[in-house]
Amino acid sequence: MTIAFVDPAVVPYLSTFLLVFATVFGLLTIANIGSNKEKGTPGIGKKVNAMIALAVALFSLTYEPLVVNLNTYIPYVVILLLALFLIVFVKKIFEGKEGKGHDTLPIVAAIAMLLIVMTVVGDRFAALAPEGTNPETLMWIAGIVFVILFFAAIYKHSSK
Repeated sequence: MTIAFVDPAVVPYLSTFLLVFATVFGLLTIANIGSNKEKGTPGIGKKVNAMIALAVALFSLTYEPLVVNLNTYIPYVVILLLALFLIVFVKKIFEGKEGKGHDTLPIVAAIAMLLIVMTVVGDRFAALAPEGTNPETLMWIAGIVFVILFFAAIYKHSSK
């Protein structure tokens, strides 16, 4: 006997809601709408961002083709969004504040851990590679990027 926590008929709507909400909220938070660095005014805030993301996510549930198509391509969309947010995250970590140094040791440790995880479970991502590409080549490229980030963070940390 199986106990279902979520009705299978609701899963496409739930996954669409969560993906649209997380994407819109993340983009609004990164964009920091309403802020003015020259005047020093803050953005509209996370509560307003959450309300806007909630409204967009609820409206997206009413459009049936979006729900169907998004659930078809959801693994690829999630991988793309994770890559984009990782790029923004790394960019923000390496920026630093004006006049203040920051510790890059945590990012060095995180990159080292990601490199270790990639070597352990990298072969499982071979099925996600686009057709006609060599998964081993993609893993080499990812490894080289991680190593470059690793050494850049070490260099930045040691130049303080």
